[in-house]
Amino acid sequence: MNNLFTVLVVEDFAFNQFMIEKVVKSLGCEVEVANNGKEALGILGVKHIDLVLLDLEMPELNGIDTLKRIRAGEIPEISEIPVIALTAKVFTLSEKQILLSNGFNGVLSKPFDIQDLKNSLILNLVGFENNETSQIQRI
Repeated sequence: MNNLFTVLVVEDFAFNQFMIEKVVKSLGCEVEVANNGKEALGILGVKHIDLVLLDLEMPELNGIDTLKRIRAGEIPEISEIPVIALTAKVFTLSEKQILLSNGFNGVLSKPFDIQDLKNSLILNLVGFENNETSQIQRI
């Protein structure tokens, strides 16, 4: 992707931040990291971000409340930004549909498959699905 995109990783667990950042950077994206929703909103207000990977359970401001503030237009320029939920919970299909209907663009359960993360990023950043790793690096 040649550093064309910047992804904001919002995650309170340092190991998860490190692993997600490593995968996202392997796709050629820039990465910003926030420890909670409050920090994320601060970053979103001052930096250009193309996509948010948002943990659902964090201190101070959780992922669902952060998404509500994003979608409500608190920062008008980012109200439509793609946001992918990250969760340690195992959700049923109907529970995932509820998250999607409430404004998330995707849902990934941790620990997630690296290829699923790559596919979600590609789908939301460049708008198509592709399962070939060699294709990912050519974008």
